[in-house]
Order: sequence, then C-alpha cells, then structure tokens
Amino acid sequence: MPAHLEVYATALYALSATVALFLVQFAVADVARIRGKIVPGTQVPQTHRRFVFRAERAHANSVENLGAFTLVAILAILVRAEPSYVNGLTVVFAAARAAHMLCYYLDLRLPRSAAFSVGLVATASLLAMVFAQLASG
Repeated sequence: MPAHLEVYATALYALSATVALFLVQFAVADVARIRGKIVPGTQVPQTHRRFVFRAERAHANSVENLGAFTLVAILAILVRAEPSYVNGLTVVFAAARAAHMLCYYLDLRLPRSAAFSVGLVATASLLAMVFAQLASG
C-alpha cells in the first residue's frame, strides 16, 4: 500500500467490507427469489411478512446508500481529511449497514431505522469533513 494511504488503511478495509456486505445482500436476495419461486422479471409481493421482500429491500437500500458513501469516503481520503475521523466514520458506516441488513432480515423496524440513521450521519459527517478540508486549502 502506498505510504500516503497507510494512515487510511482502516477506512479502506471498512470500504472493502461494505462492498463485500453489498455482494452478500445481492446473493441473499437472489437466493430468496429462487427459494420463493419468484419468476425473473416479476415484482416481489410488497409485504414485510415475506423474507424475499425484506431481502430485496435491504439490498436496494444498500444500492441507494453505497454510491454516495463510497464517493464521500474516497473524497475524504483524497483531500487528506483527518485520518482518525475518516477511519472511524467508515467503520461506523460499515457496522451500521451490517446492522441495517440484519434488522431488515429479522423485520426489526425501529432498530433498522436507527441503523440507517447512524449510517446517514456517518456519511454526512464525512461530507462535512471534505468541505472543511477543501475550504481550509
């Protein structure tokens, strides 16, 4: 790893773990569709009572969040924002997304919303750090 990135090693591992989690969600949703005998191209019944719906929603929510978070985390590294904060916030985001996924699978709605909020705050905090670093020159 290049020397200038070593201070962000934890953030890079957390980003990698988040992408791995995303792939796991994709696989779980796909297997749930197969087990639920959902014909490809058809919509899953829109009810939280069915695991296949919850698995697809967990994955879709990750799709909605992964792009913004990944871009902001990379920007934070590129502008050399404070490494301890970047590392910490990326770990918090990864943990929040794992919790969100598990809560979705288990149909735990309030904890799921809390996990989503933690991830959103981590993303917003990183973005604020990027803007602060850019403003400071």
